[in-house]
Formats: sequence, C-alpha cells, structure tokens
Amino acid sequence: MKQLAILVLNCAALAANGQVTNVERLLESTGGKRGTQTTAVTVTEKRTEINKGNVAYSGVAVQALRVNPLQLVNPAAPPRYGFAQDNMVRDPITERASGLSIFSIRF
Repeated sequence: MKQLAILVLNCAALAANGQVTNVERLLESTGGKRGTQTTAVTVTEKRTEINKGNVAYSGVAVQALRVNPLQLVNPAAPPRYGFAQDNMVRDPITERASGLSIFSIRF
C-alpha cells in the first residue's frame, strides 16, 4: 500500500513539474532575431556519407564501414558515431518515418 501511495505521489509531482511552452511566443521571439543574425555555413562531411566526385554513397552499410559497427547499436554511443535519424527515410508529404536507408547512391 505504501509503495502504491509513493508511486502515485511521484507521478503527480512529475506531472505538476511538466512545462507547457507557448508556441506563438516562442516563434515570435526567434522570428524577430532571424534577420539580424548571420550564421556561418560550414560544409562538413557526414559520417554516414562517402563522397567520390559527384556521387555520394550513404546509409547504414556505409556508416558501418566508417565507424565501429558495435557503436551503431549502442544506445549510449557518443555523438561522433552519428545519429539514427541520419539513415532514416521519411515520407516527403507527411514527414513520418517510413524505413531505414541501408545503402543509397546520390548523383
């Protein structure tokens, strides 16, 4: 009984701590600064891509060649090994994930 009461109190405390963001205020505060700030654009080669001339090879297989394959399945891997979203294929209309890119060639 005590465990149930502690669990309910902890859940209530977590729910009360939740923060709601005002989307309009957030867009307003970042939109006004956009025209005054300049950002430097740097082109860096992704860990999930190999560029040879005008052809770019990418996907999970290419990433496994470039980094330690065991780090691809490690959920606590550091960011230098890449992100899962880099190899995700998205539907162009709904932007929902529809699969993984095992190997792809871009011209």
